[in-house]
Amino acid sequence: IVIIKAQSITYKRNLKVLSPYKYAGYTQLIKTIDLESADDALFSNQKGGESGQLLISAVELCYWTLKSSPLNAEQLRRDGGLEVCFK
Repeated sequence: IVIIKAQSITYKRNLKVLSPYKYAGYTQLIKTIDLESADDALFSNQKGGESGQLLISAVELCYWTLKSSPLNAEQLRRDGGLEVCFK
């Protein structure tokens, strides 16, 4: 979760700087979103009310990468991520 949150912060703070680049982690991000949405307890820590935090962080990172560059939207579509996000 920490790495995903760090990437979200990086994209949030540096949208213009990162806009010429495509995000390279969509394959893993899509798998994470797909698995988390299929089984809430798969990656989640049920103790302390943290259930679903990985899914929330992954979707947030997806949002920031898409906001940074149109190239990312095309890459996410190619990787089948739009279908996973709309489930």
